[in-house]
Amino acid sequence: MTPLDQHNLNFRGLAIALEKEGTVMAPLCGCMYPLKSYESIEKFHYSSLYTSISKTDLTSLPLGVYVDSIPEGMYMCITFKWSKTGYYDHFCKLKEAYDLLGYPTENNVYEVSLPNNYASSNDEDFITELQIQIN
Repeated sequence: MTPLDQHNLNFRGLAIALEKEGTVMAPLCGCMYPLKSYESIEKFHYSSLYTSISKTDLTSLPLGVYVDSIPEGMYMCITFKWSKTGYYDHFCKLKEAYDLLGYPTENNVYEVSLPNNYASSNDEDFITELQIQIN
């Protein structure tokens, strides 16, 4: 998956797996990908989808679904109204600031998007936040 793909189907698969384990997916979901230089938004590829869960003793998750934690700490973030060009531009601004401060090159980017408007006529009206851990 990339930021251009419809995430709903993949998150639905995650929700089904969690429901079978007796827990539910939180309304806030996100995606993760490696921090590196990208030529365009089409080159981003998510390595994971994530959500908060209320129960951690899950026993029979399908292959590729696992329980882990996002590291605690401080994060450098940028928030913006989602658009194809805006996503790439804001990622580049965040990465440039991160690199200028000399933080480690091995890291992940966490992405969270929330509807900015719940009207069905505004399908792509989202506020997106990109986060990179700094300590």
